[in-house]
Amino acid sequence: ALLAVVLIVSGTFYSIRSSDEKAVSLLAQALETYGSMEPAEGYDAVQENLTRLISEYPNTGAGKMGQIRFAQICYDAGKFDKALTLYEGVLADFSDDPVMANLIQVALGHTCQMLGKDDRAVSLFKAVVQGKADFLKDEALFNLGLLAEKTGEGDKRFAYFNEIVSDHAQSIYSSMAKSRVADTAT
Repeated sequence: ALLAVVLIVSGTFYSIRSSDEKAVSLLAQALETYGSMEPAEGYDAVQENLTRLISEYPNTGAGKMGQIRFAQICYDAGKFDKALTLYEGVLADFSDDPVMANLIQVALGHTCQMLGKDDRAVSLFKAVVQGKADFLKDEALFNLGLLAEKTGEGDKRFAYFNEIVSDHAQSIYSSMAKSRVADTAT
């Protein structure tokens, strides 16, 4: 009986390792192909392999990372509906990783903006700002400021840009936020 348990456990570990290796290989191959192409052409070249990776290896790290990369490839190729679906599908997988969750939520926010779903984008960017990790909070705040500007909410716009200036002074968004705050004052 002990031998049977050992064989089952060993077989399971071998199967997991084998799946991970195949998934990593598929992902690396697709990204290498995509790397030298324009977005639309690259999408056409890799979409079959990345779809296969996601469907055959959804529980591997490479499968999940492949889904994130494929979502970005879709976004870059202007396939925003597909990008939205892919990002939404992988977000829950990273709920325990605040940095990755922020990365996906910001990407989702940008995707929603491209689809004209500004209310949803606001919710996603606010989730990043209120989240545990500081990663990409400056970008989320900047986008919230732009969205507030778009809807004519001057006080919110001012508050978001000011928060970047005061709390994220070293951010690449800081000088742009300062400029927008100065525009508000004039």
